[in-house]
Amino acid sequence: MDRKIDVGSFRTASMNLWQEYFNDIFRDRNKELNVKALWLKVIEHSTKVAEGIRKRTFSESIESVAKAFVWICSFISNNPDIVNGEKIEDLVWYKYPRACAYCVPEMTEEIEEKIVSGVFKGVQCVCTVKSEEEPDKYVFSQNLVGYRRLKDYKPDSLNDWADMFSAIYQDRHSLMSVDSVCFHFFEEVGEVLTALRIHSDYTLNFQEDTFDLKEVKRFFDGIEKYQELANKRGVGYHDFLDLTKQSIKDEIADVISWLFSLTQKLFTLRSRLSDYEATTVDLLKKFDEIEAVANLLGYYPIRTPKDDKLLHLSSILFVWYGNGCYICRNYKLGKERCICDFSISTNVIY
Repeated sequence: MDRKIDVGSFRTASMNLWQEYFNDIFRDRNKELNVKALWLKVIEHSTKVAEGIRKRTFSESIESVAKAFVWICSFISNNPDIVNGEKIEDLVWYKYPRACAYCVPEMTEEIEEKIVSGVFKGVQCVCTVKSEEEPDKYVFSQNLVGYRRLKDYKPDSLNDWADMFSAIYQDRHSLMSVDSVCFHFFEEVGEVLTALRIHSDYTLNFQEDTFDLKEVKRFFDGIEKYQELANKRGVGYHDFLDLTKQSIKDEIADVISWLFSLTQKLFTLRSRLSDYEATTVDLLKKFDEIEAVANLLGYYPIRTPKDDKLLHLSSILFVWYGNGCYICRNYKLGKERCICDFSISTNVIY
């Protein structure tokens, strides 16, 4: 197998390519895990993110964010039926096509020209701006359509996606504490599990050949978007099934959105601490290719008044996974995939 990501390409690798790379490494191992078990791995690492923030050991939180991202990719790769075969970029672009899904303005010729020309990263979120009128969710939903059709101009690399979310949310999230951003991230992680439960319960309780709209209305009582669907004419079993799947995909997109915001927040905080360089060296010790480490050191810019570059998620991912599974290191052994056995030990958080 040709290595898809290496020292020379990790900063320019697309988000889809990272997903494929992790799937190449972990798909044999992860096939042992069912849908909910896979997402529980995301939750497990998300709790370590929160623990690091509580203890103010931000480097540990950064590592855990990266590992949570890997499990998100694994979840998407291992559940093509739930995500309709879509890749991670498809899920994120549908919800965040260079704009906030909750305040997206109408597409204009000026905005489209800026997106197509590549000089425009994203529409700044104005959700915190108070309005006397209640936001019209239908209008925002329709506005998103104009942005989604520009999918040929979505971000190229994982770093570009990070820059897109920064352009959309930096002004808003810069006013929030790292604890608050983490709360939002963890909230979305939990909402994916809720969406998975609803999808599972629906498929267990209803079948196409015995579909009863009245029973379905009762089942989804109190959940607005399902009630809205139930009030439409001619809806059937697959309409509700598709909505349960779309809800999962939308919640995953929300998780990724907050993951990028949290990562940027952690990088900024970490770079302000005096022991940043020592922590970086400790982290790099876990990557056992000496020449690669020497090259990577050049990819760890610290935010200073003289240097406004910011460390990206791709750097941390490559430190941990650039040589395959960071536990069994099978690329070093000349093998293609992780051979870790979940049954051997519970002391290691995979």
